[in-house]
Amino acid sequence: MSSRKTLRVFTPLVAVFSALALGAFAVPLAQANPDTQTQPEALKIVQLGDSYSSGNGATEYYSMDCGRSNLNYGSRVADALNASSYTNVACGGGVLADLTAPKNLGWQRSVTKSYWIPRSTPDRAGAFKQRAMDANLCGTTDQPDLYYDYRVVAPAPAGNLYTATVECRLMVAPQVDALTPDTDMVFLTMGGNDINFVEITMSCPVLREAYSCQRWMNAASAKLTQLQADATTALLAIHQRAPKAQVYLLSYPHLLRQDQDYTLPEGPAGWYHVTQAMTQLQAAGDVAQGQAVQLANQALGTVDNPVFHFVDNVKAHWAKDGIEHGLDPYMAASQENSWMGPPLASGYKFLEYMHPKPEGWAATAEALLEYINNQG
Repeated sequence: MSSRKTLRVFTPLVAVFSALALGAFAVPLAQANPDTQTQPEALKIVQLGDSYSSGNGATEYYSMDCGRSNLNYGSRVADALNASSYTNVACGGGVLADLTAPKNLGWQRSVTKSYWIPRSTPDRAGAFKQRAMDANLCGTTDQPDLYYDYRVVAPAPAGNLYTATVECRLMVAPQVDALTPDTDMVFLTMGGNDINFVEITMSCPVLREAYSCQRWMNAASAKLTQLQADATTALLAIHQRAPKAQVYLLSYPHLLRQDQDYTLPEGPAGWYHVTQAMTQLQAAGDVAQGQAVQLANQALGTVDNPVFHFVDNVKAHWAKDGIEHGLDPYMAASQENSWMGPPLASGYKFLEYMHPKPEGWAATAEALLEYINNQG
């Protein structure tokens, strides 16, 4: 399914990336040799991952189905490195299994149709499905890695006339299908949805239910061992498809401001310290993912010259100016300094709740670019 890959070709866009102060970065990967006047090999970058990679919250989208935006961190870094191509197949709601298996985005529409299919046809349902696919009943998608799964239901044959309904389910191809042996860099965030990101978000900062919040946090902690194992397997699968690529797994920013001890129920009588619990969970998640990177390098024998990297400076860049830019969890709190989309707030789409605003995407991009630069 590699033909589903989305390709984006860049020209130098220094002005677009001025927010990252590119003049302060000297990136060896994008420099020419002044003595020989030869040009460096053009970088081919592929973006994998979940909503913290696709672009949820960036406000400008070219694919709403997966929340993809040219303002995500990967696109910004690709611009800064003057990459020759950048492919974004990250998708909101993504889990580690989506790297190697198709993702079902759900039912989109149903279409009822009748075709003349002789009663003697051995597999009339199969023939109906093929006719429906040839007629493109489900329509087209806006991205090459998205496609429709045709499911034939409610057949009602009448003589040689075969009537049935096609259920159109939108699918995303396995993300590793975008990788090739020529891929130079892979960026991704992944794992948050594997340990209950949605449930934690709904229970803690949205519904503000102490018992539910604690239950989902505890459940997430119990999944960290499996997360580490699954992340290790996923990283090795990436390497198998892109054997020369450097793979960068990014940490997530702090979801909540770290300068507050927020409790549920909200107020001085609260008993569940949400900020502390969230911070501890995210720290444990970072450890699990960092260990996955180490285990993957050990499996390849590349500990001294790593293929896999854990970019653990994202949280620091979200607070590098001395101001905490996570969500202020209190009801009716000002989010003036927050780089995180406040849930249920006016002017925000559902896919933007608890996701980086453009300022947050820029900070994450700066963190990754700094990490890459420091490798030199």
